Amino acid sequence: MSTHPRICARYFIETAFPLEQAAEIMAGEQSTGTFLRVPGETEALRERFAAQVELIGIGGRSLVSAARGL
Repeated sequence: MSTHPRICARYFIETAFPLEQAAEIMAGEQSTGTFLRVPGETEALRERFAAQVELIGIGGRSLVSAARGL
């Protein structure tokens, strides 16, 4: 078990990408604070501090539908 504090977040997204792919991309960007690699950032560091997607749920209206009153 990790000794690092755990932070849970919930995101509501609308994407043209497969939902699982979008969630993994967002988790990676949130973990490192940037979508670009920085000097000294090793794969081991990324794996150690990587955010984990624990649950993907689908539901609710899309932003476009909500804006149109559908």
